[in-house]
Amino acid sequence: MIDVFLVDHRMAGMSGIDVHEALVERDSPLARRWIFMSGDVLNPVLLEFAESRGIRLLAKPFDLDTVVQAVRDVVDEMGLIT
Repeated sequence: MIDVFLVDHRMAGMSGIDVHEALVERDSPLARRWIFMSGDVLNPVLLEFAESRGIRLLAKPFDLDTVVQAVRDVVDEMGLIT
Protein backbone atom coordinates (compact mmCIF):
# COMPACT_ATOMS: atom_id res chain seq x y z
CA MET A 1 0.00 0.00 0.00
CA ILE A 2 1.23 3.47 -0.83
CA ASP A 3 1.29 5.73 2.22
CA VAL A 4 1.30 9.12 0.48
CA PHE A 5 0.96 10.23 -3.14
CA LEU A 6 3.08 13.29 -3.96
CA VAL A 7 1.80 14.30 -7.39
CA ASP A 8 2.41 17.26 -9.66
CA HIS A 9 -0.84 18.89 -10.69
CA ARG A 10 0.24 19.54 -14.27
CA MET A 11 1.67 16.57 -16.14
CA ALA A 12 1.80 15.52 -19.75
CA GLY A 13 -1.44 13.80 -20.68
CA MET A 14 -3.22 14.06 -17.32
CA SER A 15 -3.60 16.39 -14.42
CA GLY A 16 -3.10 15.45 -10.80
CA ILE A 17 -6.88 15.65 -10.48
CA ASP A 18 -7.25 13.08 -13.28
CA VAL A 19 -4.79 10.73 -11.57
CA HIS A 20 -6.53 11.18 -8.21
CA GLU A 21 -9.97 10.45 -9.66
CA ALA A 22 -8.77 7.37 -11.55
CA LEU A 23 -7.02 5.82 -8.54
CA VAL A 24 -9.63 6.72 -5.95
CA GLU A 25 -12.34 5.24 -8.17
CA ARG A 26 -10.52 1.90 -7.86
CA ASP A 27 -9.52 2.19 -4.19
CA SER A 28 -11.41 4.82 -2.19
CA PRO A 29 -9.30 4.56 1.01
CA LEU A 30 -6.49 6.22 -0.98
CA ALA A 31 -8.51 9.44 -1.29
CA ARG A 32 -6.92 11.30 1.65
CA ARG A 33 -3.30 10.26 1.04
CA TRP A 34 -2.54 12.94 -1.53
CA ILE A 35 -0.37 16.02 -1.80
CA PHE A 36 -0.52 18.05 -5.00
CA MET A 37 2.49 20.12 -6.07
CA SER A 38 1.82 23.14 -8.24
CA GLY A 39 3.19 26.48 -9.28
CA ASP A 40 -0.43 27.62 -9.40
CA VAL A 41 -1.99 26.68 -6.05
CA LEU A 42 -4.43 29.58 -6.44
CA ASN A 43 -5.96 27.97 -9.55
CA PRO A 44 -9.67 27.95 -8.63
CA VAL A 45 -10.33 24.46 -10.02
CA LEU A 46 -7.35 22.95 -8.21
CA LEU A 47 -8.06 24.87 -5.01
CA GLU A 48 -11.73 23.83 -4.89
CA PHE A 49 -10.88 20.20 -5.68
CA ALA A 50 -8.17 20.04 -3.01
CA GLU A 51 -10.16 21.87 -0.33
CA SER A 52 -13.28 19.77 -0.86
CA ARG A 53 -11.25 16.57 -0.45
CA GLY A 54 -8.81 17.60 2.24
CA ILE A 55 -5.83 17.35 -0.11
CA ARG A 56 -2.72 19.35 0.79
CA LEU A 57 -1.16 21.70 -1.74
CA LEU A 58 2.56 22.42 -1.99
CA ALA A 59 3.38 25.65 -3.77
CA LYS A 60 6.39 25.50 -6.08
CA PRO A 61 9.14 26.22 -5.51
CA PHE A 62 9.47 24.50 -2.16
CA ASP A 63 12.32 23.14 -0.09
CA LEU A 64 12.88 19.60 1.13
CA ASP A 65 11.88 20.43 4.71
CA THR A 66 8.48 21.59 3.48
CA VAL A 67 7.93 18.35 1.56
CA VAL A 68 9.02 16.22 4.52
CA GLN A 69 6.66 18.09 6.84
CA ALA A 70 3.72 17.77 4.43
CA VAL A 71 4.28 14.02 4.11
CA ARG A 72 4.61 13.67 7.89
CA ASP A 73 1.35 15.57 8.35
CA VAL A 74 -0.52 13.21 6.01
CA VAL A 75 1.04 10.15 7.65
CA ASP A 76 0.08 11.46 11.10
CA GLU A 77 -3.47 12.32 10.05
CA MET A 78 -3.96 8.87 8.55
CA GLY A 79 -2.47 7.14 11.60
CA LEU A 80 -0.11 5.27 9.31
CA ILE A 81 2.74 5.01 11.82
CA THR A 82 2.00 3.60 15.22
